[in-house]
Amino acid sequence: MKVINKENQFLTGAMYAPFCRTLAAPIEEWEQDIKNMADLGYNCIHGFAEWHDIEYKKGEFDFTLIDHMVECAHKYGITPIINIATQNSVGFYSPRWLMEELRETSEGFIDSSGNAIAHGQFVIPCIDDPVYQKYATRYLTEVAKHFGKDSRVGGYVLWGEPFLSRPGYSGADICYCEHTTAKFRKWLKERYGTIDKLNEVWKSEGPAEFESFDTVYPPTGAARQRGGFASWEDFKEFMELNLAGHIREADRIFKENGALQPTITEMTTGINQSIDPWKLAEGTDIIGISCFNRPSRVTALYMSIATSMAKALNKSSFVVEAGGGSVKYMAPVSPTAEELKSTLLQRAGHGVKGLMYWCWRPRVSDTEGNDFGLVKPNGKPLQKTAEVGKLARKMNEYYHIYNSSERVAEVAIFSSRQINHIMGYENMKDTYCNSLIGANFMLTDLHINSDFITEKEILKGSLKKYKTLILPCAYVLSEECAKVIDMFVSNGGQVIADYILAEKKPGGFCYFDLPGGGLDKVFGFERDDISVIESNSLYKPNSFGILPKTIMELVTPTTANVSAEYEGYPAITSNRYGKGNASYFTGQFFRSYITEPTAASRKHLAEILAENNVLPHASLTKADAEAQSPLITVTMNDLKDGGLSVITLTNTSAEPQNDTLVIEDGEYSFIENSDCFKLNRKDGKTEVEFSLKPFESLALFRK
Repeated sequence: MKVINKENQFLTGAMYAPFCRTLAAPIEEWEQDIKNMADLGYNCIHGFAEWHDIEYKKGEFDFTLIDHMVECAHKYGITPIINIATQNSVGFYSPRWLMEELRETSEGFIDSSGNAIAHGQFVIPCIDDPVYQKYATRYLTEVAKHFGKDSRVGGYVLWGEPFLSRPGYSGADICYCEHTTAKFRKWLKERYGTIDKLNEVWKSEGPAEFESFDTVYPPTGAARQRGGFASWEDFKEFMELNLAGHIREADRIFKENGALQPTITEMTTGINQSIDPWKLAEGTDIIGISCFNRPSRVTALYMSIATSMAKALNKSSFVVEAGGGSVKYMAPVSPTAEELKSTLLQRAGHGVKGLMYWCWRPRVSDTEGNDFGLVKPNGKPLQKTAEVGKLARKMNEYYHIYNSSERVAEVAIFSSRQINHIMGYENMKDTYCNSLIGANFMLTDLHINSDFITEKEILKGSLKKYKTLILPCAYVLSEECAKVIDMFVSNGGQVIADYILAEKKPGGFCYFDLPGGGLDKVFGFERDDISVIESNSLYKPNSFGILPKTIMELVTPTTANVSAEYEGYPAITSNRYGKGNASYFTGQFFRSYITEPTAASRKHLAEILAENNVLPHASLTKADAEAQSPLITVTMNDLKDGGLSVITLTNTSAEPQNDTLVIEDGEYSFIENSDCFKLNRKDGKTEVEFSLKPFESLALFRK
């Protein structure tokens, strides 16, 4: 497992210069700014190797700006990290000479509506364009040769915030240019072998009957004259693999040209993404994270996804971008010192090896101008800058504890890329995404860590790491995956699912016996029909996730026991299967937790988990009885003895919170002491009385 830091440091820093999409601070002020960073306790800095700055003359490479940043950083003991590519471009913007060379020959990105990005002030080529690729490869090679053996450099962000939608904010899918289409046809030929096999799979929505792979065109969507589910899934899978391939190629170029430092792919890790972060994470050494969210359940969700990928791929994780200073022009926010420190503590509690705020000085021009800075626009530090720096020093002091611990989860939440591909075309995006989020939030509120797991990981055998698998709205599931789940339960595992399970195979092909894939035997019931709760007058209050305007399944138990009923129909079933058990909520149990969280619904899940000895790692004296508390926890366990080593408690609200945290007995210390925190050992437990300011976190470690 590769990490950036070479001297057992937790890296805390900020984006500085050279910059992307804005001017940088005056170069004569860089050294003083970097000295200020070091004096205040920061030990990491982020700058861009912008292609158009470095190769502004074709074939000539001038590294003056980025070299100066590296020299200043090294002088003051700060580790520099260099960003090479951003979104879907090497260097974000190509050099002017390349833009003009491509203006007449390149059609650029073509979106799913057939629209190209107009060649105006900027020419934005598709990354599959061979002319662009030739020059981009040369540039990456020169950067790798220049910095590869430079021990001062800590690592490279080879790709920052990649996406598979039209640049800007339209969100239309890309790319349909001639170069990407040619690669797609080649991929299809390798996948299917013969055109007859492709036609057989693609004929579900409408006629296929292509004569050769050269006559195949990619779908522009799924259903209603845009394409079929099978063809759309093929195209989305190809585009994700294609983008991942570009990242792997950049990694190869750097390593083959002498780069000794680790490489990073920086991603946003949400539920509804145009990319597959799991595929992209495979291409570089470290999983990079862009997460600007305030201290919150959503942040915990995103970090859980990142941690899940890191554990599955045996890689470390690093926050490349997190919200820094105040923001006026986007979503207005003015983070306090407590919130900025919480940004660091909450993410560290999920096992990251470092964090960089966006950014040191506010952006100097254009989009986000004078926003996000940890310091004043003139470079003068603020009081909160110094307070975060003190915490950065503390994180170094206790780095050995974080580095010898990991966030352990006994529960895995299934996340389906196949569903992500098609959910928008059958009005399932809200239902599916909120089901996954609801499952994660409910476990968070029960003080139970959870991981996310993909079908690929299930087929690899990764379920053996967990006691329990949760299938929130897993309405697309392959027969192969269902068989592995069957064996998992047969051998003593626990599976918990809710509306609506295994209705379709990948590609949109429906099962006849429901739940499909043989899971009707695992769960011990057959689905008969559904019931839509169409009006408030038909609704009866309950804690099973059955709400007005939602759907419940009508099922007939075969071997399952009915644990609870709603209006005479099974609401919760439980089935003993082999050595394990399978529980089912016939309503939209996990999704409902987003709109109406309750302690009663959490209790149902907690009781089922307890049957498999999955228990909370903590409790809150007052907050746990609330419908949903603003207080959340995450724990880390020692890598050697498996015992609790670090616990982080976060106030996710804009109001102060007072309560008592109860954890397993032991001697603990705070990462940062406060008069508002008090430890007591009582009745075989350790109690932590606390008062937290808005968006503040506390972190304890076991001595």
